[in-house]
Amino acid sequence: MDIRLTSIINAKDVKPSSFLLEWNDLMALFAEHAAQVRLISDKDQFKIPALYPTVYADDAFRKSKDNVIGYGSWTAVDIDHVMTFDALKAFFLEHHLDGCLYTTTSHSMEDPRVRGVFLLNREIELSEFDEFWWLFAVSHG
Repeated sequence: MDIRLTSIINAKDVKPSSFLLEWNDLMALFAEHAAQVRLISDKDQFKIPALYPTVYADDAFRKSKDNVIGYGSWTAVDIDHVMTFDALKAFFLEHHLDGCLYTTTSHSMEDPRVRGVFLLNREIELSEFDEFWWLFAVSHG
């Protein structure tokens, strides 16, 4: 299944580039990204492209809500300070979520910071975007 996504090359080249990718290829890409080590001190310097489910207009020159034209059929959610990696993995398995998990650069055993990436059953319409974002922001914020 093809899904829509956007990539930002690095911290200096922030022009969003939208494209289609097979779900399994996206999961492989996230696995490759998660395996790369990045120092916390380098947090403002992308070593690898950033990937987003938000889709921007072809002529967009930066990430901005005004340039959003859609939202792919997947999402990524940061679960910070709430669940351990193992607890989130158990949640994914229990709810049969198709996706991947990895820790972020600020993660520690004392202060867990985990990112969950999972497939949605459809794309989110532009008119639904604010409510969709709000549900995720409030549900774990």
